[in-house]
Amino acid sequence: MFKKRPLTLAMAFLALAGSAVAVSAPVEAAGYTTGGAIGSLYNSQGRTLGAPTSNEYSGHADRVQNFRYGLIYWSRATGAHSVRGGILGEYRSQGSDAGKLGLPITEEKRTVGGGVYQQFKGGIIYWTPATGAHATLGAIRSAYAQYGAERYVMGFPTSSEISVKNAGASFVYQNFEHGMISWNGVRVPVFNEDPSHAHAVFGDFYKEYLAAGGVKVVG
Repeated sequence: MFKKRPLTLAMAFLALAGSAVAVSAPVEAAGYTTGGAIGSLYNSQGRTLGAPTSNEYSGHADRVQNFRYGLIYWSRATGAHSVRGGILGEYRSQGSDAGKLGLPITEEKRTVGGGVYQQFKGGIIYWTPATGAHATLGAIRSAYAQYGAERYVMGFPTSSEISVKNAGASFVYQNFEHGMISWNGVRVPVFNEDPSHAHAVFGDFYKEYLAAGGVKVVG
């Protein structure tokens, strides 16, 4: 009996070690690993994105990894940043990393009114419980910033850009809580950041504008 005891103890130790490994590894993470800058960010955020649901893969001039509650994007120019929740839904509707927004350059940040925003190379996505998530881009974004963005007269965006034709002219506009910003793209580049090409309507004048029929009637 004495000679068999060391073997029994060794087998028991291995069984316990195997159980510990099985318990600590999430089922969703089976076969997936995290590493490099993406892994560092994932760990620094307390793994709040949940278990990985893919390994890293090549995106649009970047590296991407999927997690249960979001994604992490990485490139040499921007570093690693996560995108999640309602902001991720809007980001995907705008073409993700291959769209006009490009790659994320910050994490989500809190702002007024219980809202959050996240900056991307080509614009910003805002989210609040009341308005949902909407991106601001190009010249409209530049004009919005000149009016104090979400902290001043315009409030948060309540729509993404909307393309319309009026009297044969094509333009886009975006609705905000207390106004709208339009951009006439007929004689300027399609993706333009010059705020002089965008025009805001807000306050009492905006109310009168809506009462008169808004975009479809007044133009």
